[in-house]
Amino acid sequence: MQTSFKSKEYPSLAAVAAQFLGEAGASVDRAVFGVAGPVTDGQARATNLPWVITEAGLQGALGVHEVKLLNDLETTAYGVPNLPPGDLFALNDTPIQSGTKAVLAPGTRPGEAVLFYQATSTSCPPKAGTPILVRPACWSWRCSAI
Repeated sequence: MQTSFKSKEYPSLAAVAAQFLGEAGASVDRAVFGVAGPVTDGQARATNLPWVITEAGLQGALGVHEVKLLNDLETTAYGVPNLPPGDLFALNDTPIQSGTKAVLAPGTRPGEAVLFYQATSTSCPPKAGTPILVRPACWSWRCSAI
């Protein structure tokens, strides 16, 4: 099931997740959430919402065995190995299906995540989403007044 929720209409991520699970008629034992903003010690303050999100709070509110919060760019990076080769761009002669991969996000606060490939597994450092300090010359920004 796939659906959309307007985050600003909900008091918390737990309320969104509970509604989704209710509409889907689903229950889960474990959950992972990608949230915009840094995650430290199982807690995050949403970047553009007045939410403070905690793993323990979500676990209790949803009645699940385990909850993990990750930065949204970290969760995106973990999804990169599932992309078809045509969706990836190689910066060197390393075969597309192996090697280190990067996710660059030119959003409200440009950020990045790096997915390291080692033998048969991948890992993403927990500091994913750290704002990019240097903007590549090839990126252009457009602003318009409303």
